[in-house]
Amino acid sequence: LFSPAGPRTFTATMTNYGAGIDVIIVVQDDTVEYDFHLPAGMLTYTPAGLEVTLDMNMSTTLPLTLTNEGGKMAEFELLELDKGASPLGPFEEPSHGIEPPKQHYLTTKGLDTLKSPPAPPYAAGDIIQTWPTNLAYVWGLGYNADATDLWLGDIAAGNGTDLDYRFLTDGTNTGDTIDISWATYWAADMAYNLNTGMLWQLDVGEPGCIHELDPVYMTHTGNLICTSWSVSQRGLAYDPSTDTYFVGGWNDQMIYRFAPDGTILAQVNVGLNIAGLAYNPDTEHLFVMVNASPNPVYVLDVADNYNILGQFSITGFSDYGGAGLEMDCEGNLWAVDQNTQIVYRFESGETTSMCKRDVFWLSEEPISGTVAPMTSQPIDVTFDTGEADQPGIYYAQLKIKHDTPYDVAHVPVAMTVNAPATWGKVKGTVYGLGHCDTNPTPLESAEVLIESGTTVTLTTDISGTYTYWLEQGTYTVTVSKADHLSDTIVVNVTAGMTTTQDFALRWLRPCISVTPLSMEAVVLRGTSETRTITLTNDGAAASLFKFYEMTRTVIQRETAIGARGSPSPSEPTGVGPDIQAQPATVLPTIDGSIAPGEWDDALIMDIHDPGAATQPVYMYIKNDGQYLYVAFEDLNDTTITSGNYDQNGIYFDDEGGTSPVLYDNAWTNTTCSTYPAGEGNFWFGDFGTHTTSWREWIAGPDTCPVLEDPPNVEAASGSTDGHRSYEMRIDLNNSSLQASPDAGDIFGYRVYVYDSDTDTFTARWPLTAFYDDPSTYGNLQLAQLLADLPWLSEDPITGTVGADSAFPVSITFTAFPTMSAGIYSATLAVNTNDPVNGRINVPVNMTVIAAPICGFISSSP
Repeated sequence: LFSPAGPRTFTATMTNYGAGIDVIIVVQDDTVEYDFHLPAGMLTYTPAGLEVTLDMNMSTTLPLTLTNEGGKMAEFELLELDKGASPLGPFEEPSHGIEPPKQHYLTTKGLDTLKSPPAPPYAAGDIIQTWPTNLAYVWGLGYNADATDLWLGDIAAGNGTDLDYRFLTDGTNTGDTIDISWATYWAADMAYNLNTGMLWQLDVGEPGCIHELDPVYMTHTGNLICTSWSVSQRGLAYDPSTDTYFVGGWNDQMIYRFAPDGTILAQVNVGLNIAGLAYNPDTEHLFVMVNASPNPVYVLDVADNYNILGQFSITGFSDYGGAGLEMDCEGNLWAVDQNTQIVYRFESGETTSMCKRDVFWLSEEPISGTVAPMTSQPIDVTFDTGEADQPGIYYAQLKIKHDTPYDVAHVPVAMTVNAPATWGKVKGTVYGLGHCDTNPTPLESAEVLIESGTTVTLTTDISGTYTYWLEQGTYTVTVSKADHLSDTIVVNVTAGMTTTQDFALRWLRPCISVTPLSMEAVVLRGTSETRTITLTNDGAAASLFKFYEMTRTVIQRETAIGARGSPSPSEPTGVGPDIQAQPATVLPTIDGSIAPGEWDDALIMDIHDPGAATQPVYMYIKNDGQYLYVAFEDLNDTTITSGNYDQNGIYFDDEGGTSPVLYDNAWTNTTCSTYPAGEGNFWFGDFGTHTTSWREWIAGPDTCPVLEDPPNVEAASGSTDGHRSYEMRIDLNNSSLQASPDAGDIFGYRVYVYDSDTDTFTARWPLTAFYDDPSTYGNLQLAQLLADLPWLSEDPITGTVGADSAFPVSITFTAFPTMSAGIYSATLAVNTNDPVNGRINVPVNMTVIAAPICGFISSSP
């Protein structure tokens, strides 16, 4: 500072400190060094924590002493934090990915993202207010629950200022800002930590940490939380009840839940193009603003494995406008449309108490006040078990909100509630028996009803367990879960004892088997023989069945068979010859490498995109009657590393270039509960890990995410002669790609091959095909030869096998007089609703023998 010479009065001030006022003699043409020592309050407390054990319907009071060891008056306010346990799991892996050069885009427009899954309408979305930001490009949005104001991030990536601006809820820009130029690419969604009074904002980039911002001092504190997601994320939310965070994004369509130390507690593939997140701890619902066309908001039930409860739209919100999302203290949602730069406040359909910070069994007196320097303030903390309906340990924390510059740790509080002497505990695990009652696994979120005059409703946890204390007596316990057969058991609860009662719920799906597994008949020409085949259903649900007759499977293709080096055109027209279904002399080994001789008998096409690649990309297709084999060989891609993010994919459509017919059973054997017939597309990709990922699709506006690998499909990526190659094998009878004989089995497909090193789609077939428009796909036909065999008949051809029952079907072999002697072979295909064995093939053989030639032998007398 510069000042005229002589004695001068200087005053030094700083937020949360007392003023320092001193007279300093300023010397002409000299520098005077002077230090100010500003007084400040400094709060501590004793004891280090509070813990008590009480019987039910009892209360007690413990002392807490708050001491100011500083030199300035300190104001305080006590806030109660209900500290429930942080849930752990599930842990899933991404099944989709965006190539690295495109992982930092502001929207998903133009990206090859997966469509969002279908969801029922959700009663929410009514607009409360809107106002313009009048900024260049707001993306992130945060709501300060203590100050009840908003922070909007105007990012330089959209030609903004790289500043977070503080707005009042009526749209007034206060002019207060926080610098966000620390972001690697740009700063995305925000979340407010109610326990610390700090904002957190997500860094789009690597390692993709979240950054702490102080809304009072309007600074970046330098504190980070970094964890182990592998691609940049977008949305951020905070759960004050467990002190955990949620992040998610569209690059991998994952939700990650993590602790303040960065430990991942759960990671779930939700199949959504996530832009913003908001969380209601009362309902445990996570609201997801996607970035898509159209651009709805989804509601996920965190307590039920993040299942989608529904979706709703916001009137006027633009396509690909989704960005930051936040919930306010009334349970309403705030969002910004990044395209129109309009801020929306709209109803979530819920209320929340997250800002009230009340723990029902805890109270304090006084809850606020002032502590003079070097003095103490006694506080009475009262524990009351009156409203605690269950014995156990209850946890909470007391947050000391204050005006000092020093951190004060939260006060840990615990109350143990003893069970009455006449009470006992009932506990158990609920299992789902799975297919054919042979795969018991714990059922999460099963409903447990305990009845005896009154009704108690519980929900099983992630391990399928439930626990409850009850007055001794007899209770009726009923357990139910969607898609399972409910069960009811009478349980006797003994005082002071634990009664364990497990439940095993049967899956409401059929379990079909056939006997015999093959059939033989020797028939005299001109006669017939009848045999019986029995369909047995050991499942808990009935199944339809239908018989088909066939000899073998072939593939027909819209092109002639080409040879490697002189391939058929990229855009073939017309129907070419069959690839005959005959036993191959050498079956390909599915290891990702195309070995000499493995694919010599395949149809070979060059499918490279002439506008993007100069070298061929070969696609091989063949069929041996049981398996469909497909391989790709990209001569353009010669950089093979473990993390280079190369991809290939095939989208299938069951109607061969026309709109899919839902539930026509042209595709079966899927695990999609929304569309059990499994119509639509199947998508395959290799994303840098050299492992495969699959997802089932419904072509058109709805999709059905199936995140696990489909049964009986094998695929691998690798290299051949120094360039990228892929191989896959699909079981035509038992995999998700399963044909239906009477449908003609013409299906469409779209193929792409992506080279991440050059950010190029080196191959696409057809060139004009688009992933969610099956009318642009090419056609491939699986034809069943001799679909109706006159010498073989079934009675009945169709019918229903009830749960836990058997159904006999008569199979008649007819040797017509005109038939030659010999062996006639075929396959009886039995199509059912069994989710695992949707088709069972029964080989049949009829041996026709000629009638003996009879005559009379005469002799003379």
